[in-house]
Amino acid sequence: MSRTTDQRPEQRGPDSPESESGFRRWSRRKHEARVAIQREKNPPDPLPATTPTEPQPERVLTDADMPPLDSLNEDSDFSPFMSPGVSDALRQAALRRLFRSPQMNVLCELEGEFFDAHGYVPLGNIVTHDMRAAIEREMEKAKASAREKLQEAIDSPPEDTVAESAPPERTADAPDATRATTNETNLKGDA
Repeated sequence: MSRTTDQRPEQRGPDSPESESGFRRWSRRKHEARVAIQREKNPPDPLPATTPTEPQPERVLTDADMPPLDSLNEDSDFSPFMSPGVSDALRQAALRRLFRSPQMNVLCELEGEFFDAHGYVPLGNIVTHDMRAAIEREMEKAKASAREKLQEAIDSPPEDTVAESAPPERTADAPDATRATTNETNLKGDA
């Protein structure tokens, strides 16, 4: 029997070639080849001769370190003005200068304030053709609706007038309404 079949899988070590499947071996060899190519292309940098033991503190910029505001344009770097040592007044003046530049002062066409409404010419007494046509359409609709209502009124009398013209039905059990009012009037006259 061969050696690989004599040993059980538990007896094989994790680094032994017998414990590695074909796919894992292929993947490992591919990875090793890539690493070797990377090492050839980018050799490790030699260590600098002097390595600083303490990082040097960054210098905090102040108002005196800033360039004059008149020299700033849209291509200038405004990040130094954000330093904590710069006064708020100078920072705001620099930002105002930045936001007024043509590069930043662009309106979005989707905003409601995009179109300038300050220079419009009022219509005054002028009624445009479209407005006149709309008014005429509404007048025709109102006339047609009034004609329909008038025709309905002519063709069928209202239900209230029919009920008023017919005499009330009398039943034998119901007392006569005219007699009751007459009796009440006589009683009031006697008192």
